[in-house]
Amino acid sequence: GVKFAARLQDFVDATQHDAQQHQQEITLQFAGEAWADLQDGLTDKASWNLLRIVEQAIRNAIQHAGPTRIDVHCQVVPGETASERDLLVTVSDHGRGFELHRPTSDSNHFGLNSMAHRARLIGARLSIDSHIGAGCRVECRLQLVE
Repeated sequence: GVKFAARLQDFVDATQHDAQQHQQEITLQFAGEAWADLQDGLTDKASWNLLRIVEQAIRNAIQHAGPTRIDVHCQVVPGETASERDLLVTVSDHGRGFELHRPTSDSNHFGLNSMAHRARLIGARLSIDSHIGAGCRVECRLQLVE
C-alpha cells in the first residue's frame, strides 16, 4: 500500500511537468490517515492495478479533456460491514467531458475499458461519470485487506 501511495505521488510529480505545459494543474490529496492506512491494506496485485487505473484516468484527462485542473483524492472510508474499510480513489477533471453511452469518433474508449478490466481483476468497483461541458469523475473503490 505504501508502494501505491509513493508511486502515485511519483507519477503525479512526473506528469505535473507535462500538464503545466498545457496550463493544467494536477493535485493529489491523501485524506486523513489514508497514507498510513495503506501500509498493509493493499496487496501487490491490487496496488499495481489501482495505480494503473489512476494513471489512465489522469492520462485520459490530459489527452482528451483539456482541463485546467485534475484532482486526485484518496481516502479510507467505511466498508459494507463495520469491520471493513475501503480505499476510495477519485480522479476528477474540470475538462470538456464526454457522453459515456456514445463512443467518440477518435477513440474506442480503450482506456476506459482497460480501467474497467483492471478494476474487475482486483474486485474493485469502478464508476465513471461524465457530461459534455462538465468534466469527468472516475471513482474506484476497493476493500482493504485486514
